[in-house]
Amino acid sequence: MVKEQLTITYTCNQKCIFCIFEKMNRDRKTFSSMPVSGEITTGELKKKIDEYSKINDGILFIGGEPTIRQDLPELIKYADECGFKIIEINTNGVRLADKDYVKKLYENGLNSVVLSLHTHRPEIYDKISRTKNHFSKVIRGLKNLLELNVEIRIVHVINQYNYKSLSDFVDFLVNLDTNFKKRASISFTFIRSNIDLDDNPSKKDFEKIKFLTPTFEELRPYLEEVMKNCRKNGIRFLVDGVPLCYMKEFTQNNLNLVDKKHRPITFIKDKSIEAEKHSRVLFNNIKSKCLECQFCHMNNECVGFYKEYIQLHGEPELFPFTNKERSEVFKWRRKSL
Repeated sequence: MVKEQLTITYTCNQKCIFCIFEKMNRDRKTFSSMPVSGEITTGELKKKIDEYSKINDGILFIGGEPTIRQDLPELIKYADECGFKIIEINTNGVRLADKDYVKKLYENGLNSVVLSLHTHRPEIYDKISRTKNHFSKVIRGLKNLLELNVEIRIVHVINQYNYKSLSDFVDFLVNLDTNFKKRASISFTFIRSNIDLDDNPSKKDFEKIKFLTPTFEELRPYLEEVMKNCRKNGIRFLVDGVPLCYMKEFTQNNLNLVDKKHRPITFIKDKSIEAEKHSRVLFNNIKSKCLECQFCHMNNECVGFYKEYIQLHGEPELFPFTNKERSEVFKWRRKSL
């Protein structure tokens, strides 16, 4: 189900090292310390909720960090009264450690949560979120959600600090709660640059995001391992930002697999980046493809990878699908429908 997204705050209680909202709101001096005061009012948000209820059956409250707002329970209750079937929040989960708070959100109508969790190791969590002592709170929050049978989608951003331990992360979640397999899924999302690489960033900023971004070849064995682990344990999962050819056996789990009739492809040429002159960039200049993609039999169904990858690492090594491999992919898709 497609959900309407409603931004209810630009404030956050964390400052993740790869947060793309800093890029989207770079006119704000310090994104994570912006005060709630002066943001959109409860009444204005209710008007938006009412408008969205006439368009769709699902709503996703995003931020910043939605739980920062004291009126979140009220907004969720109003969305429920407006008839939304899916009421979801996108959260880092810190505040969900409070069981009474989670129960209140649930009783007011919350039935789905997108939870950011990028590692199972507390010391790495602190480094990524640039906070202290939040990890144990997030895990308590996750357990609270599972106890209430709320649907959960874990968002795990693949980066330099966690890509070698993807399978261990899955093992941690499987052993955390017996209800996890039934109520939760995982979205492994390849890191995006949180600085504009077309805007002549400083050498320090460029090297920082380059360090945080592993190459697809570095990621490949660990991605294969975690996908096999998810299959073995019956964990629902998706991967985004990784080209289809790095997931051949698991192509059906890639968000990049699209219907060409609904996702038009636009060719452009970048005037400033030599490596991108022959790439084609998709979805409002967000994703890119290489010359080698034209020889792939999945070219029309694959949206490629985030365009910043070429700027950071050059064109990746790709493994074009044969016509036989493409037929196998769509044979599986027909069976799954």
